[in-house]
Amino acid sequence: MIFVISPLVQGAMGVKVRAWLRALMFVVAMLVAGGLVGASLATLGIASRASVLSHFFAATIILIAALREMGVLRVKIPSSEWQVPQSWGRRHYYRGAILYGYSLGLGFLTKAPYASFHLLLIWCALSGSIQASCIAGLLFAACRASGLVFAAFAPEFNDSSNQVSASRRMLSDNGQLHLLNGFVLAIIASATLM
Repeated sequence: MIFVISPLVQGAMGVKVRAWLRALMFVVAMLVAGGLVGASLATLGIASRASVLSHFFAATIILIAALREMGVLRVKIPSSEWQVPQSWGRRHYYRGAILYGYSLGLGFLTKAPYASFHLLLIWCALSGSIQASCIAGLLFAACRASGLVFAAFAPEFNDSSNQVSASRRMLSDNGQLHLLNGFVLAIIASATLM
């Protein structure tokens, strides 16, 4: 589905303008979805009145996730194998970009290879701040959108036959990123207990 935003640097000026508009719609939809998820979880957390016990539970989950990311534990994280259908981009030029961005911005509809996304959800529910959780959701969506936007400018994308292989290479499982993520999560688990 990378094809939703890929022609940003290809074609005539009219094609580029349409592609930039499409990419903007994609990013805005992603940001809206991420912000809504964060704000919604914070609202649920405030309504449920998170206790000290829930913070201990969260710290335990974060520590387990950190050990998983470092390769110490073999724990499967919840993730959907669903992918955005390519037909969305083919049949609906602008609407496809909006649906694609919104689906990815929600975070839980598509594959989440790193445990930190799930911990972001827990944090949003326990934060007690709708504003901070909304910002966290926006940051998640912005980071997720940035990879796809940067991919559109990769030299490999000048030839449409290379687009799929280039995007797969960029999104491939990277052990070093999991290790770094694990160390950061271990620090967060410690801070949560303080």
